[in-house]
Amino acid sequence: MNDCAAAYFNGTRFRQFADIAGGETAQAIMVSSTPASASGRVKHRLSAGSEQPAGDYANVISYTLMATY
Repeated sequence: MNDCAAAYFNGTRFRQFADIAGGETAQAIMVSSTPASASGRVKHRLSAGSEQPAGDYANVISYTLMATY
């Protein structure tokens, strides 16, 4: 399979990024069970609750590429 993980099917499903420092487990975005050359696009969606104070916020998102041989 050379495609987006099922959790992100057709770009209409979104998931929270894992908080590694908080002990959450990272999730696969793209997977392949065979050798492949693929490209992908990642969409970020911000959803702040009504109780979130106004202000400037920053975050760091790291992607890890893992090859299987």
